[in-house]
Amino acid sequence: MAAYLHVEVSRIHDPVMYRRYVAAARPLVQTSGGTYVLTSNHVSALSDHEPPERVVLIRFPDRQSLDRCFRSADYAAIAPLRESSTESRAIIIED
Repeated sequence: MAAYLHVEVSRIHDPVMYRRYVAAARPLVQTSGGTYVLTSNHVSALSDHEPPERVVLIRFPDRQSLDRCFRSADYAAIAPLRESSTESRAIIIED
């Protein structure tokens, strides 16, 4: 069963640090079997709430692959780049 990581980046406080995070995260995701389905800065709201600045959707072959990626020591080493440069939330969606 596929598993998806849906990320909403509400605010990017430090674009340089965020770009460093993205550059480091992409190969970790790909090595874990993840495929970027969508990354977009063109987000609008359907209702009266403020849309995020950026949305990312990543597909993994299964939940175990997703967990292996984001619970790895390699990811833990780069997570502070995201945490200090953005306000974001992530949810996991399973088929």
